[in-house]
Amino acid sequence: MMFDPASMFLKLTRMIGLVFLWTAPLIFVLGVFFLIRTVIFLSQGSRADGTVVEMESQTPGGGGSSRPVFTFVDQHGERHTVGSNLWRDPPAHEVGEAVSVIYDPNHRKSAKIDSFMTIWLKTLLCGLGSLSQLFLGLMVYFYTPIQMKRATAGIIERKIAGSVEVAEMMSIGMNPGEPGDVVKPSS
Repeated sequence: MMFDPASMFLKLTRMIGLVFLWTAPLIFVLGVFFLIRTVIFLSQGSRADGTVVEMESQTPGGGGSSRPVFTFVDQHGERHTVGSNLWRDPPAHEVGEAVSVIYDPNHRKSAKIDSFMTIWLKTLLCGLGSLSQLFLGLMVYFYTPIQMKRATAGIIERKIAGSVEVAEMMSIGMNPGEPGDVVKPSS
């Protein structure tokens, strides 16, 4: 059996396409999970006013991404200090800034600053990720083989056209006029 690079490439692209197509629903399910958790958090959460007390940096000495550390007072009058789960560069908040906080009364350490990115980022990334995985999977699985067939057909057409041209040139050179007349190339 002879090694065929085009066939091997086609099989490889199909496998890659299948990987994308299989991971898209998994990422989508993860996004639905985050969506349900977020909706439950927003519906059962309590709101409070908070203050950013520190900007915690990922690298010693500052620089790079940072996250706000904020304090808030819950419904029982207890003060809590929580670090945001969203690291950003440049930072979205400044020390001393007043922020709105949403927290679960049963798990106060899961408090979040009430902003679109802090609340919805995971859900949004999973939704966009699953759509891009699906799109890439469909493109790689179906479109690449179509392009390969078109390219192969073009190569075959050029080869056939080239063979016909060569055959016509040979026919003209061998039989320019009457049958049996042979034309010798002129120097």
